[in-house]
Amino acid sequence: MNENLVVKKKKTKLQLKAPTQQRSRQTVSTILQACSKLLVEESFFSVTTDKVAKEAGVSIGSLYQFFGNKESVVSAVIRQLMSDDLEKFRTALANVENLSQEQKINLITKTLVEIYSTSTELRSKIQSIQNYLIDRQFFQDYMRSFSDTIEKALSPMANRNAKCVSYVVTNALIGFLNNSFEHNPRFYEDKKLIEEVELLFRSYVTL
Repeated sequence: MNENLVVKKKKTKLQLKAPTQQRSRQTVSTILQACSKLLVEESFFSVTTDKVAKEAGVSIGSLYQFFGNKESVVSAVIRQLMSDDLEKFRTALANVENLSQEQKINLITKTLVEIYSTSTELRSKIQSIQNYLIDRQFFQDYMRSFSDTIEKALSPMANRNAKCVSYVVTNALIGFLNNSFEHNPRFYEDKKLIEEVELLFRSYVTL
């Protein structure tokens, strides 16, 4: 039992040192790019810190200045991908004041599907491990940010609690996208499926 807890603790260990100078940030970025490439080409279990350092063109000592182990590097890759997804979503919904509620719903769904249609090879490799490598607080903040963005974007709904509606929509949509991607990484090409998702979303929001 204790051994399992130790393993889990190692898996969730994050960066040891946050990069502050430009050179350090570039080193970390290069390491994450190298790790992403190796994850796509190989798999999580085949990747090692030595391989990542070699692919990145840095010394293993440089890697260990910022990351405690392989799990922490992969965790940072996943966090970066998730943060990039959130930023794309926020940007797409930044100026929706003049759109109708239906147009907003279509844009939200379309944007999320488009996000999941990028970096598909990397997503497929991390799909089964991300829940073990991302700490709970980060994921909660990530989902809350999506929910807040949707709440801000949607038009007011009579006799509905906007925060609750956005919370349900966020969990339903992202849960659907994650499950669909796990079973079919090219699910976004199924137009009929996406139309059904939009219909479900629209029906719930416009009750």
